[in-house]
Amino acid sequence: MAVGILAYFTHDDGIVLTVLTPGATAPVLARPGPGTDVPLFTASDLRDRVTRLLVDVHGLPPDWDHELAIERYARALRLPPAVNAAKRTGPILQRKLRNPAFSYGTEYLDELGPSLLPADVRPLIAGCDVLCIVPHGPLHSIPFAMLPWDAEQRLGERFGICQLPSASLLPLLQERNPARRSGPGPRTGLVAAVAAAEDADPAELEADAAMLAGLLQETHGTVRSLVGATGPAAATREAVLSAASGHDVVHLACHGVFTERADDPMDSSGLLLSNGREPPALAAYLAGGRRPGELDGHLLSARDVLSLSLQAELVTLRACSSGRSAAASGDELLGLIRAFLYAGTPSVVASLWNVNKASSRLLLEHFYRAWLGPGGTPKWRALQVAQQKLRAIGEYDHPFHWAPFVLIGDWH
Repeated sequence: MAVGILAYFTHDDGIVLTVLTPGATAPVLARPGPGTDVPLFTASDLRDRVTRLLVDVHGLPPDWDHELAIERYARALRLPPAVNAAKRTGPILQRKLRNPAFSYGTEYLDELGPSLLPADVRPLIAGCDVLCIVPHGPLHSIPFAMLPWDAEQRLGERFGICQLPSASLLPLLQERNPARRSGPGPRTGLVAAVAAAEDADPAELEADAAMLAGLLQETHGTVRSLVGATGPAAATREAVLSAASGHDVVHLACHGVFTERADDPMDSSGLLLSNGREPPALAAYLAGGRRPGELDGHLLSARDVLSLSLQAELVTLRACSSGRSAAASGDELLGLIRAFLYAGTPSVVASLWNVNKASSRLLLEHFYRAWLGPGGTPKWRALQVAQQKLRAIGEYDHPFHWAPFVLIGDWH
């Protein structure tokens, strides 16, 4: 299996791409932009596209027309296909995807393809099976799998895709990955699933426990299930912290939160679990960007995750916006992903935006069935298969459904 590594650096004057492929004697440096017959995209241009992506998915925030933000959102809405603010006031819904008047086209992301994958780089990676992408700055929020490879294929159809917070982490992740040593494969799983107080149908999240248990039982594995807000097996913060270190697979189905305005993302980004008495109130958290001490025991923060010592081969975060992170100076990626990787797991599957509950569950079921099934399908291929299966379903062929989940860490 051939793996190509693409490491990006974004700045005010454009993009720098470093490419390392099997058999190469040295990395290749590319600077797409003027003189290379492709558009020049700066870090600011990329941030506008991330803003538009999140507006398309989540809708405009209530304060979008504040004097400090209005130009940012105005630029995003002018990206092709241009839309007016009225069409982006609410989150994306199934009925909107089927309504041409809402024009949920992805041209503003598609046009990144020639710059992020310039023509002189494509022959170097054409023979690769997997692309390991090291994003920088705004690129951490770009779903690379949906970028065009050519007129017929998207990148995720042509290659397996994984991402790394930094290339320096790769040797450590590979060393600790049980899949790279002989062994029986995953045998024990932990599923923690809890809906928010606002969720009309808690079973849409909580049914994940039965799904993963059924798949592991087919390979003679076992699953411990922490489900719901109350009872002896509730999905509480304390129960997850206590149980997470003893399992090969950790699957967390809940709501994820990320507050960009918080002083410390390690305390303000995390997963909303039960406090043992009641489900988390998602709206109350999002409205105030509340701190952990104000959440009455609901928030499993990124800082909490760093206290764990995980043996899990994979952590899956079926949580809205669980992959959102803050890129601080020096590209020190803060948030849940780095926390789980530092806590011991070699691989994380997480979402870049607020996912549809039905399609995300189906995608992850296809992923697990491929990964845990006979033959030991590697994680990169299992995710690629799952995405292909969703694209083949007319109801879920929009990238909103099949592109939000990313594999971060070791691809095996």
